[in-house]
Amino acid sequence: MYYISLADSLELNDISELYIALDKSSATEMIESGLENVITIKDLCSFGIGGFPIKQSCFDYWFCREFHIIPHVFREDFNVYNRILCDKRIIQKLRIYAIECLNNIKEYNLELMLSLFLKVYPLVHEMYKDGFQIDINKINGIYSCKYNEYIKLQETFADIKDASESSELRKIKKFVDSFNPNNIVTAGTNRIFANYEIIGTETFRMTTSNFNLLGMPKVYRDNLLPHKKGNSIIEVDMVSSHIVIVGFLSGETEIIKRFSEGKDLYTYLGNIFFDSAVENIDVQRRIIKKVMLMILNGAGHSSLLNEIRKIDKSISYQELMKGITRLYDSLPKVSEFLKEVLDAEVLQLPCNGRIWTRDILPESHKKISRVLQTIESQILWMSLIDISNELRHMKDCKLYMSLHDSIYVECPECKKEMVTYIVTKKFNQNIRRILS
Repeated sequence: MYYISLADSLELNDISELYIALDKSSATEMIESGLENVITIKDLCSFGIGGFPIKQSCFDYWFCREFHIIPHVFREDFNVYNRILCDKRIIQKLRIYAIECLNNIKEYNLELMLSLFLKVYPLVHEMYKDGFQIDINKINGIYSCKYNEYIKLQETFADIKDASESSELRKIKKFVDSFNPNNIVTAGTNRIFANYEIIGTETFRMTTSNFNLLGMPKVYRDNLLPHKKGNSIIEVDMVSSHIVIVGFLSGETEIIKRFSEGKDLYTYLGNIFFDSAVENIDVQRRIIKKVMLMILNGAGHSSLLNEIRKIDKSISYQELMKGITRLYDSLPKVSEFLKEVLDAEVLQLPCNGRIWTRDILPESHKKISRVLQTIESQILWMSLIDISNELRHMKDCKLYMSLHDSIYVECPECKKEMVTYIVTKKFNQNIRRILS
């Protein structure tokens, strides 16, 4: 177990000690031995540069350069960390670097997110350590159907010059190439194992690799199996999370009111966009979800029109622009808030204080999505912590998995309703706690 303790050097709120592991396997050992406030030097480095993720290969290169280790020896010699910890000069240099990271964390106002990270890390480790069992027969059947569909589409487009440009063909090809059960399930186990990075993006969204579990299609996720026979898996998401967040941040009364009353925001926004009561609920709901998502992610109008026409080819550019104008006119505070964020030269979040200084400010069209996703991640982390505490008192109930805006819980069939209520309640409480 290779780590450095910084208990005597800390001046961070709510954190009295910090154990810095030199690699993820050491962090795992530390967590499983009962230590709290564990973080890898790579993750601490991510916080120290403003909350940006660092690729493992880039970190390894930096580590080798800083401590004069030959790269191929670093990769092949399993005793390298042991040698590092025997060198007092290297240890002192690592401590100095860690303290510099902590000072930067204070400068970027990331103390709260670091505190939450230290509590979330053990929860994520517990969810991922044994892998995820899946119904192999069902996903084999799903894949077989998709593969047959792909072959038929290829035959259909065989004589068409630009067949490769068909969005339908590209989509199904991606599925066939990426989600062959033989490539994602560990042989003889019917389990999916994945590496995870809790700081996977600069907005603190988690990412997975070697298999990308979080990018797995819902049709596969629906066939994940509980760890205990007889249990069920439920998914609860933050409904309309980005709209709710932007509504609270801008002070848009109608959005806050409808959220508080538990009313569907997409029906409300759809009525505005289409200037009438929603008739074709499925199609129009998909359109307004796409419109809001792409507006809040900084998409241009032509890109937005192209995406909407994949849902309804009859939508014209004029209809799109009229609908967007009606949305902005009906939500003036949201419109003003979006303009302020786009024009800002320095961004600071009102809820956790995170600062994007001029040197690390996102590109203009990405500013809004960075703000919303960071707050969404904070809500998710706080909810994971709260829900974990609640589930400790409920037999056979445990966190199973999380996406960027939803939480999966394993529980007995008889407790599904109660667990759904708890997760929804914690999501809503944390939204209010952070944004009100």
